Amino acid sequence: MAILGLIVGGFVGTVVMTMMILYGYMMSLMPKDWNMIVDGMGKKMNEMMGVAPSMAWFVHFMIGTIIHPVVYQYLWVDTLHIGLGVYINEIVYAIIFAIMMVMMLGFLGAPNGWRVKMSIGIIMAHIVYAVVLAFIASLSVFS
Repeated sequence: MAILGLIVGGFVGTVVMTMMILYGYMMSLMPKDWNMIVDGMGKKMNEMMGVAPSMAWFVHFMIGTIIHPVVYQYLWVDTLHIGLGVYINEIVYAIIFAIMMVMMLGFLGAPNGWRVKMSIGIIMAHIVYAVVLAFIASLSVFS
């Protein structure tokens, strides 16, 4: 896949995944008083590096738009040659990425009573991200 297609797909996928996270708060699938991006990542970034908690939104979009697609292409596809098909490859890689996020919930200070629901939401959102990314990246426009 062309790197431009992966980056565009990563950006659109990140927007869709972020909308799922925000709707999760509205539907009470996540605690309303603890935002995973700002209160989780942002608070840790503030404690460790002294940056504003809102900087976590920038990091979230950089990971989804640049880091995830580029690492996927060059490590997963080009180096490891895992050939399960475009969608399955991306979904498996995204689930591995999501599991890493789930493992960090305690470190990020997620409320104990919400961790199972949040874990399911994180994995679902990453699967949707992967499908959107794979669909956009595989369009003939980017070939």
